Amino acid sequence: MVKLRILNILLLLLAMHFSISNVYAQKVIHYYNPTWSPDGTKLLFESTRDGKSSIFTISIDGSDLKKLTDTIYDYGQPAWSPDGRSIVYYGSQQPMQLFTNSSTGGMQTELPTPLYDAYEPNCSSNQILVFNSRKIGQTPNDISIMNINGTSLKIITDSSHDFSSPAWSPDGTKILFKRSVAIRKKWKDITPEERIQMRDSSEIMSMNADGSNIQNLTKNNVRDISPSWSPDGHSFYYLSEVAAGKALFKQKIKTGKRKQICMLHKDMNRVSISPDQKYLAYAAERENKSAVYILDIRKNSETVIIGD
Repeated sequence: MVKLRILNILLLLLAMHFSISNVYAQKVIHYYNPTWSPDGTKLLFESTRDGKSSIFTISIDGSDLKKLTDTIYDYGQPAWSPDGRSIVYYGSQQPMQLFTNSSTGGMQTELPTPLYDAYEPNCSSNQILVFNSRKIGQTPNDISIMNINGTSLKIITDSSHDFSSPAWSPDGTKILFKRSVAIRKKWKDITPEERIQMRDSSEIMSMNADGSNIQNLTKNNVRDISPSWSPDGHSFYYLSEVAAGKALFKQKIKTGKRKQICMLHKDMNRVSISPDQKYLAYAAERENKSAVYILDIRKNSETVIIGD
């Protein structure tokens, strides 16, 4: 009888071990950086649903999911060309490099930037890329431009600050970006306190396409992030910290007059505004589950597109 009890206990412990192992072995899927297509019918995003981070498109009703990249590297931060025919994104090799291919898939073309990491790309109406660049593993970040075929690479900022999140104006003459305090260390050596300093000093700026005429557009003492243009180029959107969390604002370029559009979760760091300016797309993790959402701004109603 004692031996039987011991055997039952051992079997129970073994079953518990395999049950716990199976829980930890379950694949956690993440979704990041959804971006509206120029015609407002699709979202471009990155996800680990196939293991490595890959680039996908999906219709805004959740149908027609397509994978656009291979599994050689992790890929991220995808952006559409203004005509919607191609996409650009970064690959995780060392140094991080930009890639482009058709928005329906097909061959991936690498756009090499030797000695520099390249990421956060954005494409203008005249096929010029603007993107973040930095010496491999170093800070601060700068902003560079080059043709979409990989030629005419030029750094247009001076490393005096940390520059990030560049976005072309609809007419291709101006660039929005985020600027914060520069900490001149390797990223891995920056302390938590210094990262807070960088974060809290961020402002939304604009400059000409050649890097001249830098202007501070927000001029406040809170964290401002995720800048993007309105379709007419007369205003811009951004996220800013407020007492209750984070809010999406729309601000006039010429007058500086701003309007709060909606409140968002305090952990929200990036949103994409639909071409008709009625909806937001974003990724979020809630209760250890990740998903892509669309928010109807007027109704304040949220829909899960994929994940969760």
